[in-house]
Formats: sequence, structure tokens, C-alpha cells
Amino acid sequence: MNANELYKAISKKSLPLIEAYHNDLIKHDRASIDRDHITPFIHFTGSTGTALVSLHAFEVYPKSTDELPFLFGSVDRFELLASIMERIKALKTCNRMNLIQYYDGDSVEEITYGQALSIGQAYTDSMRQLLLK
Repeated sequence: MNANELYKAISKKSLPLIEAYHNDLIKHDRASIDRDHITPFIHFTGSTGTALVSLHAFEVYPKSTDELPFLFGSVDRFELLASIMERIKALKTCNRMNLIQYYDGDSVEEITYGQALSIGQAYTDSMRQLLLK
């Protein structure tokens, strides 16, 4: 699936549900998908916008001694990994639960919040094991 097909698949179901902050999808999510349409992600949609939680490959994480700029500070690779589940859990209270879609790198499917939690947890568990090596 190329970036344009992926964006169309996500936006077809998401756009009609958004009443405000359309740029979350049209600008920010589109840019993320255009930049990297291979990385799996979980996409949350609510009436006041969207959130895209990327599930990056091991190679994207910083080396064990490095930190990355993040929000108003910096994080190491374990803090960056922990932020995945923090974001998924926080989205439950941020009006982003009307639609949840999962892109596994090949196709998009609609999932439940419970499935999003399970996917996020499986990802963080497996990635943590790789980062500890």
C-alpha cells in the first residue's frame, strides 16, 4: 500500500467523524504517512481530531547512551518506548475513541480500544527485549 492509498483508507472513515481540528488528519497525520508509510501505527479518531501512534522499528530508537528531543525536554530510548502506552491510555480520555484503526504495515483494520491496548503492549514488550540486548 503506498502512502496515498494508506491516507485514503484512514481518512475515508475518519474524516466524516471529525467536527473540529480537521488539520490533525489532513495536515499532521497526512505528513506522517507521507514521510513513512511502512511503519505500523494505531490511529485514533474523535469529534475533535485524531492521534497517530507510530510503532517504529528498532533501528529508529536512539542508542543506549543517546537522548532525543521530546516535547519540552529529552528522553532516552526506554522513556520513548514507555510513551507509546502512555499515549494510548491517555487517548481514552481525550475524545479520540469514535474510531480506532490499526495499520500493520500492509493493511488497515478497525479495532477496539482493548485491541489497541493489546497491540501497544505487545509492541512495547517485544521492543523492550530488543533494547535490553
